Amino acid sequence: MAREAENPDFWNTYPRLVVEQKQAQEWAETNDLEYCEISVKEMENYEVPFRDMANSFDRLYKEKVEIFHSLV
Repeated sequence: MAREAENPDFWNTYPRLVVEQKQAQEWAETNDLEYCEISVKEMENYEVPFRDMANSFDRLYKEKVEIFHSLV
């Protein structure tokens, strides 16, 4: 049985990692990434990174198809 099932307060006893918003934004910018603040606990913006990633893959796919068609 998983620990979280044995102890309903399992996640409340875990130490929380806190990163300041400005620090996270700077890190993302430095690494050429998009910054997105999410909260799975509050169910806020959790879908945004997945939607952005899907849109990026779609855009890249279309670019590659266009390049391929230009070669034929």
